[in-house]
Amino acid sequence: MKAHRVRESLPAMEPAGLYIHVPFCRRKCAYCDFYSIESTGSAARWLSALTLEASRCGSVFPSFDTVYLGGGTPSLLAGDLLQALMDRVVFRFPVLENAEITIEANPCDIDPGKIRLLQSLGFTRISLGVQSFDGGVLDFLGRSHTGEQAEGALAALKSRWRGSTALDLIYGVPGQSESLWLRTMEKALAFAPDHVSCYQLSVEKGTRLYRLEAAGRFHRPGESLLSALFIGTSRFMTARGYTHYEVSNFASGDSGRSRHNVKYWRHSPYLGLGPSAHSFDGLRRWWNVRSVRRYCESLESNGAAVEGGETLGEFELRREAVLLGLRTSEGIRAELVPDTPETRLFLDGCDRMGFLNLQGGRIVPTTKGLLVADHLAVSLC
Repeated sequence: MKAHRVRESLPAMEPAGLYIHVPFCRRKCAYCDFYSIESTGSAARWLSALTLEASRCGSVFPSFDTVYLGGGTPSLLAGDLLQALMDRVVFRFPVLENAEITIEANPCDIDPGKIRLLQSLGFTRISLGVQSFDGGVLDFLGRSHTGEQAEGALAALKSRWRGSTALDLIYGVPGQSESLWLRTMEKALAFAPDHVSCYQLSVEKGTRLYRLEAAGRFHRPGESLLSALFIGTSRFMTARGYTHYEVSNFASGDSGRSRHNVKYWRHSPYLGLGPSAHSFDGLRRWWNVRSVRRYCESLESNGAAVEGGETLGEFELRREAVLLGLRTSEGIRAELVPDTPETRLFLDGCDRMGFLNLQGGRIVPTTKGLLVADHLAVSLC
């Protein structure tokens, strides 16, 4: 087993993913560290700048088979802005006919009229930010919707939406019991979503939760409870027919998987447009400024919105392939790992203890392994 090159050159024909960052929210959630602002007042100017950026990036990749509008809250955009965004930005790129086209949505925004609009604009997948149906949990997280609104949105999607439905849930919230989390998952699955993301609450620096925790206003659950919730979540979802295909993600069959997010985990190319968006061409990564104002000013003055970038060497590419791959049920090629006595000893130990399976020239994490995926990856890099 010898570590070797991850990629000799740029991918020649692989379709890329297109990500568009919509940086507008009604209210900043307490846990969120993604870039967004609590206003849509600059949305028209942002769209004009986005159109300029798209016109200058048209030849970066030959084709795209996934499009993802993330945020922020893309569903907050008015219908005319969404229409213009699709016409002036998304479909100026060579998007393949069978592309997956996703929009993130808040339950507040989903009603029969919005569902009809999204279908007419070509979206094939809605990712709904439910997080919880419990009022206390939603208040703690700072969400702008109620549990009743989440149920109403899911009911409307189940009866009217012709595409794929995904939803996000959060566990590990202070005061959220195991029984409450179980009821949350049961209620979510009653709407038969194609995809469910179950994220453990993380407290990131700079967020409102970070400041509250630093002030001693709450304490996160201990590691033993979080581990039990993770393992219990996996068992619950797989027992109901969902595939645990990434640390936090479950799909109802292969068609339910997020084709766009899989690109990130597989090191596939993607183009990011909008403030704070990242791009990757297989060897080089670059990212935009994290400010709507600076983003617009840069493009309006015939400049570029790119704030920084890096070219990944062989070590960085291999390390990222291991870190990302061990977060998925596919695992990694065994040859990505250096063949040393220490590594062989570590792998044998992980195999015996049930963290990894060594099969068919691949290193594949078990459910226990997914729980500690980052630790396993660091030990193997």
